[in-house]
Amino acid sequence: VGYSAYVPGTPGGPWSKKELLIVKSKLYRIYRYAEQAPQALRLSFHDCVRYTDGSGGCDGCLNWKGVGQRYKLWRCNKKLPIADKGDNNGLENIVAKLERIYTETDFPEGSLKLNKTLKESGKSR
Repeated sequence: VGYSAYVPGTPGGPWSKKELLIVKSKLYRIYRYAEQAPQALRLSFHDCVRYTDGSGGCDGCLNWKGVGQRYKLWRCNKKLPIADKGDNNGLENIVAKLERIYTETDFPEGSLKLNKTLKESGKSR
């Protein structure tokens, strides 16, 4: 059965056992580095924060406000902004790697290759 590229807002196409096992091996490959697995766990919780109107939560949408922001840390610096709205700073590396797994057949290097990217085969993130 052929599926077309993923359309945002739709449930996405079904996964074959082969696709599931290949992607699982890709995730194991990137999680073996000490900082990647904790970042992925943190990302999963940040994605599940509901919007101010009560909708959303666990929908694959990530707020990029503050991501990649670097602050000079001085002793007792009290002028740093307070991240009280679910700031996702520090998650850019894991998001980039997961996006590459979704859009490239052969990432990470040395992993098994998918026949089509997950996006091309209609999979949802």
